[in-house]
Amino acid sequence: MATECNKEFSISYMVLNADEVSLLDLFRFLFSHDAKKRKFLEVPVGTEENFKRSWMIFVSVLAQKFLLFVANPLSWFGSVVEHWLNLMSSNRNFGWLLLNFLRGGNGVVYSQFSLEREK
Repeated sequence: MATECNKEFSISYMVLNADEVSLLDLFRFLFSHDAKKRKFLEVPVGTEENFKRSWMIFVSVLAQKFLLFVANPLSWFGSVVEHWLNLMSSNRNFGWLLLNFLRGGNGVVYSQFSLEREK
């Protein structure tokens, strides 16, 4: 998920790559502030950075790792909720949906939007 970026906009920048860091490397960064040894940090050559606020970098990368971890389950959950709400609205309410299902399933009305998303 690396993106190419023109870094000529600033002479002082820092790029944090949460995809390339392990939790062990992240905890090591809290105690050892040498950015040139860290593969998840990208700083320009020749700049000396002061990492007095390394806990902010730690929290930022940890939050990114958490969001990357929950992205797929949240996407799946959102699709299920959206499909369920479309199914409910196409069949008036839960009672009609249940009645149509008990009649044999052929009476259940599926929305066109839900059918297109499943393809």
